[in-house]
Amino acid sequence: MLYVVGTCFARSSLLLKQPIRLLSTIKNQRNIPFLRRRTLEVTSRRSLFSLFRRPKKEELKIKDNVPDEYMLIYRNRMDRYLMYTQLITSASAAFIVIYTTIKVDYLTRGDTSQLPVVSTEAYFYMAAFVTAIVILQIMMYRTPLRIYYLPQQKKYTMIFYGSYPFSYRRVFCKGGEVVKLPVTGVSPWKECMYEIKNKQKIILLDDYFRRPGDLFVLMGEQEDPDADHNDDNNDI
Repeated sequence: MLYVVGTCFARSSLLLKQPIRLLSTIKNQRNIPFLRRRTLEVTSRRSLFSLFRRPKKEELKIKDNVPDEYMLIYRNRMDRYLMYTQLITSASAAFIVIYTTIKVDYLTRGDTSQLPVVSTEAYFYMAAFVTAIVILQIMMYRTPLRIYYLPQQKKYTMIFYGSYPFSYRRVFCKGGEVVKLPVTGVSPWKECMYEIKNKQKIILLDDYFRRPGDLFVLMGEQEDPDADHNDDNNDI
């Protein structure tokens, strides 16, 4: 009898030791440098992909501080390129301002020995570069990133980049306040120029609207089919 009990106890203890050893092995493997490095690589890849991931409409509404009742009807797919352009132009403008300030300071003191010799051709290129910066800044000032629409009240909220990097500004209008401007000038976006009455000129591209009719509703040339109801599924 004692022999049978002892044999059963030995077998049960052996069965309990196997899962304990397995758990200890898994726990020890967490401290292996290779596994830690692999985990860090996966995490870094996810964070890198999140930078290029297209935000969802719910995330955009939170970011733009827009109520849920508004529908996203216009979404500029070049928003990241505009952000990079703003960063580059702002940094270039800051460099030019700093260089000009230092040069004026040296000229005021009459000490020009430490100033680099700049040819007339370099000044010509610098003037062209400054002109390009101004044109790009005007384009970004007039290009909306997103347009939200409240059908019941026919109100629009337009989101633009601000005057300095990583800032935003809003422009509000109602249906019928946006008009098409005549095609004049030599700018590349001359056919996409519109104007909010008594506010500012804007650049709108037809392809970025949720549907073609949204532009005509914005201009007041067409009745809005969503005026009687608001469905979030109609967002972009």
